[in-house]
Amino acid sequence: MASTLPPSRGTKRLGEPLVGNNRIKSLYKPELVSIFVRIDTGRKKGRKAVKEDVEYQVPRGLIRGMSEYFDKAFDDTFVEGKTGKIVLDDVKPWVFECFIGWMYTQKVFWEHEDGSTEQGKTKDQPTVGRQTTNGHNNTVTNEALLDPVAWQWADLFELYIFADKHDTRRLRNKVIELVQIKTFLLKPTRYLRPSELDNATVYNSLPDSSGLSKFMVDLHVYSTVPPRSDAEYDGTLPSRMLYRLMSQATQLARCFLCANCKSGQPCDCPSHRDIKSTKAPYVGNLCAYHEHETEEEKKLCIQSWVQLRIERDLSV
Repeated sequence: MASTLPPSRGTKRLGEPLVGNNRIKSLYKPELVSIFVRIDTGRKKGRKAVKEDVEYQVPRGLIRGMSEYFDKAFDDTFVEGKTGKIVLDDVKPWVFECFIGWMYTQKVFWEHEDGSTEQGKTKDQPTVGRQTTNGHNNTVTNEALLDPVAWQWADLFELYIFADKHDTRRLRNKVIELVQIKTFLLKPTRYLRPSELDNATVYNSLPDSSGLSKFMVDLHVYSTVPPRSDAEYDGTLPSRMLYRLMSQATQLARCFLCANCKSGQPCDCPSHRDIKSTKAPYVGNLCAYHEHETEEEKKLCIQSWVQLRIERDLSV
């Protein structure tokens, strides 16, 4: 009969198992750390705004294993690591609550502490206006807050920006997956594309190399319908984004004229160095914007999109 005991270490000390960057033993007897989210109360004391801290407690091993940022912050070599306390000044409570929920379940959702999901109960929550291509704001049930695809673009982008700033790769992948589903969803609701203000938020908050930035550029170049008049443009987009859009659009035009690209032959023409196909990069390859550490992880992601296209009735 096979032994039920763990293998002997022998005389040679073996490396201990890891969860993220951390030894799994830190999860056996969880030590709680406190994260204080500092919010503006809207009140003033004299001329100074009054702020207060909302405290959240999570196991040290869990948050360190999920986020490179918090892994470093709660290392014992830093004050935060020694005290087990850290203050976040620029995070909304609902965003951090989504992060906590995701750490435990690997799913993005949000709900009130009392278990309800009633929209409008508090200002600090994601919103679900559901502006669709038919021009109407559909009525939304309370349960819609549990489906982040129904959230406003600004809320999804804010969650991605949090994940980027706090170096949480897997949460970035999860949020961009939701953005992609919302973009290409056909039923039961088709959503309008992000506004220029939403796009500006992405480009002003994220590096050009981020998956979300790349996806939004490609979406603009390949499938966004331009305004009927130049007068409709309100000047919201940052110059850096406009330059990238111009560069991509110019290269795409050159690609359309390239004999090699049209015939599917190899092409090294410098006039369209970044674009070698007239097909949008996301068609059949939504995984291209995700961050995967191994080929196996990438393979599983590609397989999951096959199922998602069927379950969600996506247009790509």
